[in-house]
Amino acid sequence: MSDFEINKLVAIREHLIINDCQPMAKRVIGSEVRVNDIVGSWFFDPCNNPSDAWHIIVSNEITICPDVYIGGWYGQKDIDRGMDGDSIHVTKDKNPLRAAMICFLKMKGTEGSQ
Repeated sequence: MSDFEINKLVAIREHLIINDCQPMAKRVIGSEVRVNDIVGSWFFDPCNNPSDAWHIIVSNEITICPDVYIGGWYGQKDIDRGMDGDSIHVTKDKNPLRAAMICFLKMKGTEGSQ
């Protein structure tokens, strides 16, 4: 998926109103999605803008850590299931914010099945 597609899905999961008429498959330039709420509208780009991503990372307790052996970043959500503390959502990407947003989407995709 492109950054635009991920940003659009994150906006939907965050209950933001998408104001961007361009369909996902037709997007050529830029990854931000135009969104709005009752206060105003702005460009939303959590894959590349820390100020858009940070509240999602913190409120969902997503960990971002580097892969020191082969490069890139992990985004993961640990669920405490006893002593072994299984990680159930892990994503690797060269962009740490993108890894965290993919992890967020994986979490939200399996929320109803737990």
